[in-house]
Amino acid sequence: MSGEMETLLHLGPFTVTPYSLMMALAALAGIIATGLAGKKRLADRAWTLAVLSVPAAIFGGHFAWCCAFFPALESDYGGYTYFLKFNEGGYTLFGAVFFVLFLAALLAKRWKVSAGLLLDVLAPGSALAICIGRIAEYFNGQGVGQFVEEDGLRMFPFAVCTYDDGEWSEWYVAVFVFEAFAALIMFAVAVYQLKRDHRDGYPGAFFLMLLSSTQIFLEQLRADDLVRFGFVRFSQLCGLLILLVMLYMKLKRKGWGPDTAISLTRFLSAVACVTFIEFAFEKPQFYPWLMASIFVLGASVLVSAIRAEKRGDGKTLVRFSLCAVFLLLCAGMIFVLTQGYENEWTYLFAFMALSCLVMGFEAAPAAKKEAEPCIM
Repeated sequence: MSGEMETLLHLGPFTVTPYSLMMALAALAGIIATGLAGKKRLADRAWTLAVLSVPAAIFGGHFAWCCAFFPALESDYGGYTYFLKFNEGGYTLFGAVFFVLFLAALLAKRWKVSAGLLLDVLAPGSALAICIGRIAEYFNGQGVGQFVEEDGLRMFPFAVCTYDDGEWSEWYVAVFVFEAFAALIMFAVAVYQLKRDHRDGYPGAFFLMLLSSTQIFLEQLRADDLVRFGFVRFSQLCGLLILLVMLYMKLKRKGWGPDTAISLTRFLSAVACVTFIEFAFEKPQFYPWLMASIFVLGASVLVSAIRAEKRGDGKTLVRFSLCAVFLLLCAGMIFVLTQGYENEWTYLFAFMALSCLVMGFEAAPAAKKEAEPCIM
């Protein structure tokens, strides 16, 4: 990261750096993508929505960061006027997301259109802006994970060098590359879905599901200046909140019954798995609780697979394949635990990824009003 904190030029009170240029490019790309996405559905209003979403994201991201550090603003940051110092401090992804959602709700009411329609239009531009913004973290020293010791893994894009004096170099996992790649996939998915005949709100809600579920996992890989409260990470809490709201709305429309109870059990047991995995990284005594949560999650997937087989809904292969993956991971975890916890982090991250997958697809919206397509 040789370009970190490098100053390119001064424009009055503003300092132009490679990071600020990349973030400006992210905003511009987001505006263009949003304007083009809504050209047919919102006409000129799409460009208004695109332009207004930028200050909303900036204000929301900085506001959430200041709220997270509120107790220290007076003593460490020069007072509560820090809320208005947008060129200092930090930003949060989900602070920006929540304020853009609030903006979409206000504009939908003013324009008398569906809020879901505005979310659909915002999805591609948001994903593209996030992608470029993640790449920009190369220049500000953020978006990195654990120290990489293996020489074979000390290469870009898996790792990034933060220090090299010829005799000693420091390499860290390039989490920002994984996050940028995930956002690029979200962009492609959003563009594809906008071209299909989905109900209003589906592409936007699907984007929120993908963003929330993937960020819960990817945030765990970070070891930088992320916002956290102990071991609890702010972005993970926000992602979980979004998924919970989406799941509630989905189950409410679907109605309560055996399938709903099983779906809720899968989601909650997946949340328990993620929670106990975070404990297990530091405290091995939580492994029994983790294994119990994994057992409940695997059992609930197996029950739904058996029920699907009886109904003949054509989704049994996916469900039974997921059960097989659970069994293999459980067997591997039990083996490493009996061998003195060697390489157990690999299995913990694998279980977390699988749990986030379950959480995401349980909360995934229905593509059509008459269907509830959940692969579980």
